[in-house]
Amino acid sequence: MNALLQQCKVRPGDLNGFFNLFFDNLATVLILAFSLQQVLRGFSNADLLNVEELFPKQMQPFQDRVMELIYEKSIPGLAMTMVFGNVYYSYMGARLGVKEDRKGAVTALPYGVNTPAAFAFLFTIIGPATAGAAGPCYGTMPVTEENVDAYAQCWIEAAEAGWGAGVVANFLAGILSVVMGFFGNKIMQVSPVTALLTALSGISFAFLGLAQVGTAFAEPIVGILPLFIVFMVYFGDVNTGSFPKSLIVFIVGVILGWADSVSTGDAVSDSTDVVKAWGISTGVSALSDWSTVPDYIGTIIPVAVSAVCGSLMNATSAAQAGDNYPVVEVTVADGFGTMVGAFFGTPFGTSVYIGHPAYKKMEAGIVYSLVNCAAFFIFGILGVFALISAIVPQQAVAPLIMFVGLIIFAETFSTAPSRHYPAIGIGLMPSVCDWALTNGMNYNSVGNSTYYGYVGLKSGGGAILASLVLTAICVHAIDRNYVHGMAWSVAAAVFSVFGLMHQDEVSAKSVGEPQSSYCAFRAGATTCPDRYTDCLSFGAPTCAPLASVATRFMTGYLVLAGFFAFFQFLQLRNYVGGVLPSIGEQDEKAYAEEKLKPSMVTETVKQVAAQAAEGEAHAEAAGEEQKPGQDC
Repeated sequence: MNALLQQCKVRPGDLNGFFNLFFDNLATVLILAFSLQQVLRGFSNADLLNVEELFPKQMQPFQDRVMELIYEKSIPGLAMTMVFGNVYYSYMGARLGVKEDRKGAVTALPYGVNTPAAFAFLFTIIGPATAGAAGPCYGTMPVTEENVDAYAQCWIEAAEAGWGAGVVANFLAGILSVVMGFFGNKIMQVSPVTALLTALSGISFAFLGLAQVGTAFAEPIVGILPLFIVFMVYFGDVNTGSFPKSLIVFIVGVILGWADSVSTGDAVSDSTDVVKAWGISTGVSALSDWSTVPDYIGTIIPVAVSAVCGSLMNATSAAQAGDNYPVVEVTVADGFGTMVGAFFGTPFGTSVYIGHPAYKKMEAGIVYSLVNCAAFFIFGILGVFALISAIVPQQAVAPLIMFVGLIIFAETFSTAPSRHYPAIGIGLMPSVCDWALTNGMNYNSVGNSTYYGYVGLKSGGGAILASLVLTAICVHAIDRNYVHGMAWSVAAAVFSVFGLMHQDEVSAKSVGEPQSSYCAFRAGATTCPDRYTDCLSFGAPTCAPLASVATRFMTGYLVLAGFFAFFQFLQLRNYVGGVLPSIGEQDEKAYAEEKLKPSMVTETVKQVAAQAAEGEAHAEAAGEEQKPGQDC
């Protein structure tokens, strides 16, 4: 025990690390709390809003129950799993330090909210479950003095049903993550490092990078200066002494936010009503009813798969930065942490957080993780997050999140050989599509059938799984490892036909029918055009392309697998070069030399250059001399 405690030394970057990790989680929690309130209220249902305006006193119990589900159940549940995760990963860091005699020079894995999974559950499970349970509420319309109490009780039950469905889904996702976590080493053995890091880098670029830069420029007076201070003090490596760099960004953002009235006293006053001792509750009441699982298993399984992939990628990222944590232990711990959160009433999962190399660069150790869980726990059970949301503008937090995202993005390129850069480019695209679709991109905004391709990249197991698979295929194609490329193509075909990729649901029953996310094209009063079929989108008749069905994606990947097999045949007969070894300086040099062998294009360029040189020689021989300043 003493040896472990000796590893928990305060390091120069612990304060910086704490602020970055805390604010990163803070931004997610604030958005989740606001969004959950809207979702449990039926996405601010118009009829509900009208009734609340007409009968505010009678509807107050419903409003109070919604706040309880958020600040008494969901947020404290997150606080409990944050304690488990941060403490456990601090223990793992200390244990690694003892094993390698690092004398405290180990950075604990950052731990926080699984952001993609949280929003997936919010909008594809909690929202629909609430809306479905609220169906009987519409039977009481119009609402009068006589039936308003029944109407309020109906919405209370609907909100509880939505929250309960989320908690059960979260618990099941944790179980699946634990089971799949035991195969983590096997997944690592067959997954190229470039593919693992690229899938993580895509999320970093889109959600931690692009989204945060957009937040900054939405309020330019408040957002621009903190954004570029990050580049000055972090990437410019300016020495700020004992004063945390993240605190500089934070203070400047808060001052500008209040000066420009982005933050106001009225918002702070309103938020104080939520600040009180909510305490710790459980989700036992929700876990007693698993009847909603069949309805949402198509979301739960891909989220669990993506969570395991994310844990693997973060463990890989940490190893590249110098802290080699056991992969199986990391993935299993993440799943167990999610189960802990669900038991204490949160519908949002947690996992190893993106950005270990960034915390390593800050020289953070183990203490930052312990301080983070203590602060999160206190704020979570006291409802302080609502107050912070009112005081701190998003523009003060966004640059710190962006920094973490860009560090991961840069690490992917620094780790991968340059020949893999095109594969990285492909791997970033699913996350960009995910971000765009999550933020409102639709068929009308795109204006053509390309929209369905963007949907396909985002659907199924989400951007992480799609990025991992596509990047792995591209890497093996570049490395001329056709056997592995064929195996990944077959895996992609299997994922596709069962809905883990490119579809909304995990199912083999409707493989020949388009799923709801593809129902976007409106045909008006006429029938659907060729290669389209009828479908419903939120109850409205629309059309979906037949090309989007699972069997066509499966067929495409199987054809690709066949092409890999053909190239393997050519390779065995020496018509194609051999397999390139894995990442290494000499391997990269050899590849570069082979890639630069004369081709038709390079030979043409050489001929043009030779002719130009010959012309210059003749000109000099003839005594021609260019005057100073004369154009060539």
